[in-house]
Order: sequence, then structure tokens, then C-alpha cells
Amino acid sequence: MNQNLEKCIEGYTHKHYDYTCELAHFYSQIVTGEGYGELIVNYKPRETDQQKMQRVEITQNRTKSIAGKIEGFFKRVFRADKLAFDISHQDEQESQKIGQFTANYGDDGQSLLHWCEESALYYNNIDPNSFYWVQHERINEVDTFNPFIFRAHDVLDYKIYKGKVVQCCCKLIEVVSYQKDGATYHKNICVYYYFNSEGLEMAIELDDDVQQYSEFYKQFTDDEGFFFGDVETVNEKTFIVTFEQSEIDRLPITRVGYLHDKNTDKQTYVSFWDSATEEYKQLVNRGSEYDLSLTLHAFLQKVQYYTPCDYQDDSHSICQGGILHPSGHVCPSCSGSGKKVHTSSQDVIEVQLPSEDGENISITPKDFVFYVDVPFDIVKQQKEDVQEYTPKITEAVFGVDISHQQGAMATATQIQNYYDTAQDAMFEFTKSPQRLFTFTVDIMAQSLEVQDLETKLLYTNEYDLESEEYLIQLLKLAKEAGASPEVIENINKRIVVKQNRTDSSYMTIYNIMRKFEPFSNLTPELKANIVLQLPDSSPQKALLLNFKEITEDIVANEPAFLLLDYNQQKEIIKDKALAFAEMATAQNSVREIRGFNITDFDDTEEPETE
Repeated sequence: MNQNLEKCIEGYTHKHYDYTCELAHFYSQIVTGEGYGELIVNYKPRETDQQKMQRVEITQNRTKSIAGKIEGFFKRVFRADKLAFDISHQDEQESQKIGQFTANYGDDGQSLLHWCEESALYYNNIDPNSFYWVQHERINEVDTFNPFIFRAHDVLDYKIYKGKVVQCCCKLIEVVSYQKDGATYHKNICVYYYFNSEGLEMAIELDDDVQQYSEFYKQFTDDEGFFFGDVETVNEKTFIVTFEQSEIDRLPITRVGYLHDKNTDKQTYVSFWDSATEEYKQLVNRGSEYDLSLTLHAFLQKVQYYTPCDYQDDSHSICQGGILHPSGHVCPSCSGSGKKVHTSSQDVIEVQLPSEDGENISITPKDFVFYVDVPFDIVKQQKEDVQEYTPKITEAVFGVDISHQQGAMATATQIQNYYDTAQDAMFEFTKSPQRLFTFTVDIMAQSLEVQDLETKLLYTNEYDLESEEYLIQLLKLAKEAGASPEVIENINKRIVVKQNRTDSSYMTIYNIMRKFEPFSNLTPELKANIVLQLPDSSPQKALLLNFKEITEDIVANEPAFLLLDYNQQKEIIKDKALAFAEMATAQNSVREIRGFNITDFDDTEEPETE
């Protein structure tokens, strides 16, 4: 057994192990809400442990929704077009070797790119110090590649040299169930993985009961029942030790994170929202205080005077301190309390009726009951404090409150600086999926002995953060200012991207339809003159004047349109245009186009695409 592996079995961990585990636990509390109550501060000595437990029970989880919003912004990175995305080789057969594995790699048949993007987002959100293993197996000359993640608490030790993992020891717990003497038992079996330049060494804990009453160890034995490796003892525990020699030059394992932790001198990673840590903690506690205020005053509280109970039964036994005398029975009126109060479903704070010897005290009915008022000013202030944390958190993560859209009244420079600040944080995040992708392809290529493979994956730094309403307003202002056609065209393209996300089927067909639009390369004035000279029976004129109607007809009635080739699409469009031409000829009328008369026709009203 390797000495480093043996050292980890004996209990050794890397110097940042506890810290990275604590980070992962905290991140999980914020993102998932599990163990949320641990983040709530106990306000001692004013609050007992029992009171804190009660407050935790009534505290709403607010961080989960904000964390989901932050994650949603980072998902925009994957929706944007990639500047470069390619896996190529001069020999097409060599390229296909890799392609068959990258097309179906992750869970549920995900492509490699899709898996890398989802995994980078998921683990950089809750556990950036996870390790990623490209598990390669070759059985009966058939290669398979599978992704495997070791969480921060699984990674006992590792060494990095020039940005690459050169040694790593991980530990997993396998829960094995078995039947013994008619009862069901569960055992935790430790499995250690040690990676180095020579290969992978595994140490599987050997338990007598599991070996005798289950088939767990069959996967580590040959046909004759002998273990594949040696049997060794460490710390009075027995292990099956196996070894698989490496066939490639580098370890098939790497780290997931991308954002270095300043607290460990860049030796570990933090989540992409780590800069909002304090804001999240404050939100947890400010929100708990707000929930407490609401709950305490959700039902009216009542302060009530009381007098000693003077109940007397039929046998003339009188209540004295809750006991009937002389019978000795518990008073049925006050239930043994000795107090006369007006009971209700509300909480009651009792105040003894004042009395002085020889004096008559005047008390009105309103003095008997007093309802505690809700401190509306305090509750309102607490609510405002809680609501302020959403923009504070987004600003801590992105540098600006990305949830707030800049208005058209802001200057172009202000708007550009605003979005650039947010997009810088999002572009920085792309380093993680990019590195996971290129690392995986490299491991695949080495394992399959494919040389000189070219891999490219580069994301854009423009993520279209503007709202559609803002772009439409910008288009209007640009036209009023007499902007050049190139400027108008660029804004139209940005609007197309926005609309394509809200109505993708329509916009996809619309973009294809623009290829068939007649006279699309002419100026609006020249186009209008030509169209006016065409007869109503012209298919070109009918298509131009009824472009929107024909597009909507195709969307509604031609579900296979996108799957057809160019000539088939052309025939469908031509048939629909002829139908409008025949209608125009019969009516002998000029149609309106896009809400404008043909003499006012301006093709910049609809988004233009290439």
C-alpha cells in the first residue's frame, strides 16, 4: 500500500480540509435551506435556548429564493452564443472517436458540453472545492467514460503542481445492507481512492459480516472467488488493496472551482456568491426578527385584571385559593387557580385587582381588559430592512444590482458601465465549464490515443442583460435622432435575441422567413415604388404585404416547417402567397403591411436578422 494512502487511512487530511468542509456546509445551508436554523443567532442572555428553537421554527427561509435568482443570472452565460466551440482533427475518423463520447456523456444522455455547464454551475454554487474524475473503463475492448464527483468532505489529501493535480486521496462511504439471523443490518464500508502518476490504488474495507452475508465484495473477486489485490491491515482494520496502472500522462482528476479564496492564499476556491456571505447571514437574522414580530402580534394579546374566585356550590362550599371548603374538592369555576378571569382564545397576562383597606376603588369596564397594540412602526421598519437585502446581495455578487434594469433616461456610458460590471462577473464564471470541458476532452483523447486533437470552447462576454422594453425604447430614440441604418439594424438584432427567448418557435420560423422576403436588400423608398407597380396577382407583392400573416399561418399550421429543406420551404411559402394574391385580385384592394400603409413602408419596424 502506498504510504500516502496509508497515512490518509490513519486519519491525515490536508491543511484546509476542515475549512473547505465548513464552507460547503454553509453554502448548502444558504442555497438549499437544509440546516438553516444553525445560522440564526441566539440573543443571549435575553433569549433562552428553548426560545431560540421556537424562533427557528417560525422563521421563513429567504436565502433560497435569492440564491435561485443569482443562479438564474449565471445561466444566461450558457444561453448566449459561443465565440468558439469545436472538437476537430485532420483525420475525420479520429475526430469521430471523440465525438461519440462527447455526444452522450452525462446524466440522462447529456452532451459533454451540457454536463460541464450544469456541473460548473451546481458545484460552484454549493461546493467549489469538489474534485472531478473522468472515469475510464475498457471492458471487452469497449471504452466508456463517466463523470464522477468527489465532494470537499471526500477529498482527504491532494497536491497541485503547475495547476495540475499530481496526487489525490479520496474517501467514500458505501452503505451495505444484509440479513443476519432474520434481522436487517447496515454497515458503512470505507472505500479509499488514491491517484498518482503511476495509476489508481483502491483500499476497500473488509468486514466479516458483510463478506459472509452479502455479495458486496464479489465485484473485487475473480471467478474463483479470490480477491484481485492484496489484503492488508491498517489501524486494526483490514482492507482489500487493488491497483490499476495509468495509461495516460496525467491524472484523470481535476478541481471544479474557478474563484480563488483569498483566505487560503489562492489554494482553495469559494462560491461565485461568496462576496455576499455577510449579507446572507444578516438577512437570515433580520428576517428571523421580522418573523418573530409578526408572529407575536398575529393574534391579539390581552392584559386583564382579576379578582379572587368566590364560587359557591349547592352545599355552600366556598372557593378559597382554588379549593372548595369544607368539601376539599377542586373548584370547577377557576379549575384550582383561585382567580376569577374572563377566559378567551387569546393569550392572557393577569394583573391582580388593586385594593386598599377602607377605600373604594372606582374601575370602569374598559379597565378590565386591555389589548396590546401591534408596533406597526417597528414591524414596517423590519420589513423594509429585510427587503433591502435582495439588491444588496446581487450587488455584492455582480458589482451592481443586476435585478434592476437601467432606464432609457441614463446615458449610454452609464448603461454600458452598468452592464459591463455585471458581465465581467459572469464571464469570469465561464472559466469553470471551459476548463472542465477541455480537461475531459484531453483525457478522452489520451485514453483513446488520439493525437493532435484541437479543442476550442470560448464564451462571449455579452449576455444581453437589457430588457426588451428598454431596447424598444432605445430603437425609438435612435430613429428620432436620425441614427444610421447600421445602428438601427444592430438594435433590431438585439431585440430578436430577446424575443427569441420568449417565443422561440415563432422567432425561429420568422428568421427563416426573412430569407424569402422579396427586395430585402433595397431601401424602403425604392421597395415601396417597386411594389406599387406590381399587379395584385404578383406572389412577390402578396408575400411582402402579408409577410406577418403568412409567418403566423406557418407557425400555426406547418409544424414540420423547420425540418424541411430550402426548396420545400419555398413551395409552402409560395402557395400561401398565391392564396393572398388571388384574394387581393378578387377584392382589387391594397393591403396594409405591419400596421403601415405601403407608402409609409419601413422595414426597420420588424427585427432584422442575417
